[in-house]
Amino acid sequence: NYPRYGSASTPITYSDGKLYYKSGISQSLICVDADVDTWAGAGDDALIWISGVNPASSAIVVNDFVYITSFNGVDTNVVCLNKNNGNVEWETPLNASFLFGDFVFDDEKIYVTADEDLFCINAEDGEIIWQTLVITAMDDSFSACGNTPTISEGKLYAISLHGTIYCLDLEDEGNTLWEFVTGEFTVFESPSIAYEKLYVGTSESFYCLDPVTPNPPEWTINEAGKTPIVADGKVYVRIEGLKCLDAINGTVIWQYSEIGNSCPVIANDILYYSSQGTIYLFRSGNQAPGMPSISGPSEVLKNTPYSYFVNSTDPDEDMIIYKIDWDLGVTEEFGPVPSGEEQEIVHIFRKPHSEGEETLEIKVIAKEYNTTDELESLEAIHYTHIENHAPDAPIVNGPEEVYVGESFSVEFSVFDSDNDGNLALGIKEGSLGTWEWSGNYDSGETFQKTFTIGSVGIKDFHFKVGERGSENGNVFAKSEEVNYSIDVIAGVVEISNVKSKIGSISVEITETSGLAKAVNVQCDIEASGGVMDLFSSYSEYDEFDELAAGEMVNVETWGFIIGLGCMNVNISVNAAGMDPITKTMKAFVIGPFIIGLREVQ
Repeated sequence: NYPRYGSASTPITYSDGKLYYKSGISQSLICVDADVDTWAGAGDDALIWISGVNPASSAIVVNDFVYITSFNGVDTNVVCLNKNNGNVEWETPLNASFLFGDFVFDDEKIYVTADEDLFCINAEDGEIIWQTLVITAMDDSFSACGNTPTISEGKLYAISLHGTIYCLDLEDEGNTLWEFVTGEFTVFESPSIAYEKLYVGTSESFYCLDPVTPNPPEWTINEAGKTPIVADGKVYVRIEGLKCLDAINGTVIWQYSEIGNSCPVIANDILYYSSQGTIYLFRSGNQAPGMPSISGPSEVLKNTPYSYFVNSTDPDEDMIIYKIDWDLGVTEEFGPVPSGEEQEIVHIFRKPHSEGEETLEIKVIAKEYNTTDELESLEAIHYTHIENHAPDAPIVNGPEEVYVGESFSVEFSVFDSDNDGNLALGIKEGSLGTWEWSGNYDSGETFQKTFTIGSVGIKDFHFKVGERGSENGNVFAKSEEVNYSIDVIAGVVEISNVKSKIGSISVEITETSGLAKAVNVQCDIEASGGVMDLFSSYSEYDEFDELAAGEMVNVETWGFIIGLGCMNVNISVNAAGMDPITKTMKAFVIGPFIIGLREVQ
């Protein structure tokens, strides 16, 4: 069925099991099933949809949409189609006379050159975001900017049909940063950029330019060069056949004389090139090592050495380095070693740090040593099972009772069945506290921590052991918690040496244990009694935050006591952690004189 499946075509685009192409005299975009089993007969089973849009470029498929440019000799448009049914979602006219080459899709925007302009189009709705004049001096109608551009780091590089190379700033609405005039005609050539170099050909020359300061060129070949491809430090370009160039200095590495009309393509380390109905396949003269073999245990324990055996053969007998990915972010290189000789590699698994079982995917690649190409083999994989256990709960030894404010030590012993290091101790005070982690201890280590408690009563502590990922790193697997309680008691306070003075009474308060401080000490002296209202009640109150071990303080009424008759004196002292103590005394008062002060039992 020639009108549908004839040979005239844009390059075919593959996406999600479908092929998109323009073919035949139908001048349409066609979508078919990529499964070749549906292609029997006329191929109607393969056909998914046909769009009446006449493509002028290869299709680009992004998410659920197909983007193409169309040109029928009169109208130039950018078109967005639904990839499932071919319906037109939007169509944006460019009002240009010429539309050559493919467009570029980048960051949800479409960049296309037509006539003298570069267009930036919103891929969602087809709105032209900006349009900028690229070519300022047209010698003739063939000066149109019509080749496929390339984008790198926010810059767009394009070449016009009359051979001027442009660098445009996409972040500044396509403002021209520089232009390099060759004066040489081009047809469908497109630039490539790699290794901080811009490669572009014309009908007369092939250039390597600095993408920032292009003049003068880094190197030039004075032969017509078509659209290049760049890989592995080499440039492959149609120059009088096919040439392989050193990407840095442009020297010819090898060449092939058959002249073709299409650009080469590289896939799976093979370069494909067509000429006169024949497809040629090229391999590098230096071949990569073969995929290595790897053997070793399928189950391992942490922190225990294990032997793994690897072997690879290099066709060129080059020395080999083995690149090993032990999973969980652990990698190493082993070598160089001779080709074809089995190597024993001993490894100790220090990870994982999270509790539970894991299957490690150990990957091995063989790489040539000390060659320009540094070719690598395919990847070999070996699976190993490993389990990480949480540390044991800590063993805690400490006193049962301590005086308030007195420093005391608690001894801890930590153990981990996997013999992990970098163990941390977690401490939480009370049920509402937060966990505080400290230390980097080895399994089996015993150590002490010192505590000081400033309040009395039963104090609860909670302890855990956690496994760190590295020294002072995050804590992962954690043990069960251990509870530890200690009774914090206060010092002993007594009342002594009550004295009367003219118009006042003094009391001595003493911490008598000599071992611990007394806290929140309160003293109250109350005097009352008298006749004929000449003596009224009097009260003195004093408070101390704390009373050091063995310390004595004197409390004296600060007012002036004056009266007549019998006076009652009540003295009361309170302190945290102890019952109040009291003294009751009597005296006779004549004016300011306090006579016969004595304790009443």
